[in-house]
Formats: sequence, C-alpha cells, structure tokens
Amino acid sequence: MSTYSLDVTCECARGLKRGDRDGEADSFCEVSLVDAKGEKFKTQTTQHVMNTKTPQWNETFTFVVDPEKFTQLRVEVRDWDEDKTQFLGNLLLSLKDLVKKDGSGKTVEKWFALEKKAGSKAIAKGDIRLKLVTRKTAATETIAETVSEAKEKVADATQKAADAVVDGVKSVPKKVELAGEELQAKLAEIEADVAENEHDALEAAAKKAAEVGEKKRAEAEKAKLEAQAAADKAKEEAAQKAVKAAQEAENARVAALKKADEERAAAEKKAEQAKLEAEKQAKKVEEEAQMAALKAETDALEAENEVQRKELAALEKRQRADADRRAAEQAAAKAKVAREAERAVEEGAAEAEALKKKHGKTVELSEDEKERNVEFDAKVNAHFAKAEKTRDDISKVVAEKKDDDTAEENSAPTVLLLPIVAVLAVGVAVTLWRAFRDQ
Repeated sequence: MSTYSLDVTCECARGLKRGDRDGEADSFCEVSLVDAKGEKFKTQTTQHVMNTKTPQWNETFTFVVDPEKFTQLRVEVRDWDEDKTQFLGNLLLSLKDLVKKDGSGKTVEKWFALEKKAGSKAIAKGDIRLKLVTRKTAATETIAETVSEAKEKVADATQKAADAVVDGVKSVPKKVELAGEELQAKLAEIEADVAENEHDALEAAAKKAAEVGEKKRAEAEKAKLEAQAAADKAKEEAAQKAVKAAQEAENARVAALKKADEERAAAEKKAEQAKLEAEKQAKKVEEEAQMAALKAETDALEAENEVQRKELAALEKRQRADADRRAAEQAAAKAKVAREAERAVEEGAAEAEALKKKHGKTVELSEDEKERNVEFDAKVNAHFAKAEKTRDDISKVVAEKKDDDTAEENSAPTVLLLPIVAVLAVGVAVTLWRAFRDQ
C-alpha cells in the first residue's frame, strides 16, 4: 500500500475529570503517529481550553502516512499547567481501520471513549469527538501515473525492439545468421535500456512527487501559520473581549455595591426614623399613662382629703361639743366652788359674829396681830393666786391637747381637779384663819 494523507480534527470532549489544581481542567490534545515499537512521531498539539469539562478545540492536523512504517494513531488529552501537564485519557486507533480495503480514502466522525495508559494507574474519564479523513496524496497519484506511463513506454520500446529484430531477420533470410550469443546480447542490451528508462522514469516521478510534496508541505505550513495567526488574533480578540467583559462586570459590581450601599443607608435611615417615631410614641404613651396615674392619684388624694375634711369637720364638731360640755362642767364646778367659798365665808362671818356676841365687843388687834393678819391675808391671797394659776395652767394644757384622743380621755379627770384644788385652797385659808383666831 502506498502512502496516503490523514486529516485528524479534534473537535471537542465531554465529561473530563478534574485536574490537580482547584477548578476544572485546562485541557488540550496531542496527536501522534505510532510505529510498531510504540514510539511517537510527528506529534501535533492543540491550544488548551481553560477551566471546563467540555472543551471545544476544532483544530485539524494533516499527516502523510507511510503504512510500512506507522501502524497506529494516538490521541492523548492532558491538563495544561505552566510547570507540568497531567494525563486525562488517551485513544489508540489502528491506521488500517482508517482506509478502505482497496486503499481508497475513508471518513470517520464520532465519539471515542478515553482510556487509561497500558500499565498505568492514572484514571481516564470522558469522551472525545474526532473527525478522521484519509485520501491518496497528490504525490502518490503522480508517482503512480508516472510509473504507469514509464511501464507503458518500456513495453512499447521492448515491442518495437522485438519487432525490429524480427524484421531484420526476415529481410536477410539465410544470408546473415546471427549467433545466439549476439541475439542474447542484443536482448540484454534492450532490457538494460528498458531498465534504465524505467529507473529514469521512476527517478523523475520521485523527483516530481518530492516537488509536489514540498509544495503541499509549504502550502500546509503556510495554512498552519495562517491558522495560527488567525487563532492568535481570535485569542487576542477574545482576551480583549474578556478584559472588556471583566471591566463591564467590575463596573456592574461597583454599581451594584453602590446601589446596595445606598439602599442599605436608606433602609438604616428609615429604620432609625421608625425607631425614633416608635420611641416618641412610646414616650407619649408613657407620659399619658403617667398623667392618667397622676390624675388617678390626685383624684384618690382629693377623695382622701375630702374624707379627712369630713372627719376633721366631725372631729371639730365633736371637739366643740366636748369643749362646750367641758366649759359647762367648768362653769358648774366654778359655781359650786364659788358657792362653797361663799358658804365658808358666810360660815366664818357667822362664827365671827357669834364670837363677837359671845365676847360682847369687837376684838381689838394689836399692831403685832395686825401685822400677822396682813401676813395671813398675804399668804391666803398667795394661796388663792397659786390655785388660780394652777387652774389656768390646767386649762391651757387641756386646750393644747384637745386634738389628741388621749388628751381628750385625760381631760375630764384634769377638769375635775379644778374644784378640788379650789376647795383645798379655801380650806387651807379657813384653817389658817381659825388657827390665827384661836391664838
């Protein structure tokens, strides 16, 4: 089987496992041709797609496959990092399965399950979608055509040489007999010419194929560079868009924060106003409650004062009645004392008159007796003054304690002492007078 062209398109993947770092994998693909010893050749790499389990690559790589040298196609998915990369899964496909039995091209596009490496503990997860297209290269077709043309030319030259030999033999029948060795030499020379012509044709075809292959390679390299430039431009545009989007997002975030701060400040102000209003209402209710309590207390005090005024009026009325009663009793006692004093004076006068009659003359008193009588009168008057003062003091005490119930209870015995004191005073006076008289 001659060489052919293989286009491998890494379209996308799904369900990839996470990388070592936080977040999703930053995945990319490595595509290689593998020989019978398992060694990789002509490795091509896609761009890495950041932080996703479902990357989209859509990158195509073209390989010129020599089926005598390469046996498998290997596609490996890895997690990109600045320091190292991590295995995520791989796929091995037989190159024989990618061409038809007649050697013509074939197209395969489908999902392939990622597998782990043989003899490795690394876990593989997910699927990859590939598009595989095989076709004969222009160089291969050119070489085949050139070889075919060369073979036809060699066949024609051989036939012409053979015809010429036959014609030469016929034209000189029996005159010129060529020895078998010469004929063989001629045939060998003819075959050598044919071989040389075939070799030259093959070299020319190979040279032409190399030129075509170089041209195709240059075109492929140019297309790759253009694709890389387009990818770089797209990447730069995507980065600019990402920066713009990030700036817009930051502006939106700042605006949202500002709006949130304003709303929070408004809510806090409203809450503060509501709090002040609630405190004002609470203070008003408290003041009203205090006023109501004060009014109730005032009304209670008024009622209590009214009761006390009534009780005081009743007490004053009772005290006036008691005072009137005590005044009447005092007047009666004074009258009684006066009557008894009058009676005692009358009795003294009567007795004096009786003595006068008995002695038949008025008793003349000496100067000493007169002085003693003066002293006696002074003593009697002092006793009467003292008794009067005692009476006044007792009356004053009774007046000061008339609001005290205990004083009220004790005032009657005190008042009763007044006539007794008066009687005793009169009795003392009379006794002194009699003692003086009997001397």
